[in-house]
Formats: sequence, structure tokens, C-alpha cells
Amino acid sequence: MIDLSKALPTDNLYKFMSLTGLLTLLFCFVWPDLQANEVTSRGLELQREIRAWMSEVRDDAVNQKLMTKQDFIDVEKENARTPSVSLREYVTHWTARMKDVEQALLQSNSPEAKRLRLKAIEVKFLLEQLSYKLDKLDEYRNLAWYGIRLGFALAIAGFFLWYFQLQRFQDRNVKRDACK
Repeated sequence: MIDLSKALPTDNLYKFMSLTGLLTLLFCFVWPDLQANEVTSRGLELQREIRAWMSEVRDDAVNQKLMTKQDFIDVEKENARTPSVSLREYVTHWTARMKDVEQALLQSNSPEAKRLRLKAIEVKFLLEQLSYKLDKLDEYRNLAWYGIRLGFALAIAGFFLWYFQLQRFQDRNVKRDACK
């Protein structure tokens, strides 16, 4: 294992400052993208679960005569256009839509409707969880913007201070010693 205390140049505050700035800059570029990939993959899983669940609800609701086939044709049209909307719009849409579906399922006392209501609660929870993650992702992106600025400022200040406060004088001394 690499000992970081020996790998990082801690002999000079300016070098350390500039490298800290570069690491901060790199971290702030990479971290939000990693989080966005995680949230997006979870969102795609949730979309798949919602579509499967809605097909179950459709079959049960039509059989129980809770909804007409036209209601679900409208839902299928909405599902067909959802790939073009953002993940946040999808979550907002289905959070609102869940209330309508829950109301329709409450009209039936069949065991299948009870099972679908439990699944509706689970899907609603997943939607809330995804909404929370999307909000956190926005916070990460805002913090990353400040981190990028801070990292850039630290790196530039560290390199300039290192060069103008130390390196120029060391270069002169090396040149003078070489001429002797």
C-alpha cells in the first residue's frame, strides 16, 4: 500500500496547496457524475417497475370494472411519451398519478386489489426516494460548482506562489552554482 504522506509533496506549503486544489477540482468534476449515474439507473429501474405494476393494475381494474379500457389507453399513451421527459418530470407525473390509481383500487375489496394497493404503497415510496435522491443530486451539483471554483483558485494560487516565492530563487541559485 502506498504511504500518502511520502507520496504527497508536504515539504512546501505552496505545492501542497496547488495539489489540494487540483484534487478538489478533480473530485468536484467526477463525484456529481457518479451520483447522477446511480440516480439515473435507479430511475430506469423504477420506470420498469411502474410499467409492470401498471399492467397488473390495468388487468385487475378492468376485470373488476373499476376503470375502463379507455382510461388505460390514456395511460399507455402517457407511457409512450415518457422517454422524452426528464427523470424529475417522470417522478412528478407518477407521484400525482398514483393518487388516481389508489382511489380506483380502494373501490375494490378483492385480494388482488389489496395486493396491488400494497404494491402501490411500495411504488409511491420508491418515487419519494427517487425524488429525494434527485434533490440531493441538485445539491451535489451546486456544491461541486463551488468546489470547482475553490479548487481552481487553490491550484492557481498555489502554483503562482510556489513559482514566484520559491522556484525562481532556487533556479537562480542552481544557475549561479552551475556557472562556478
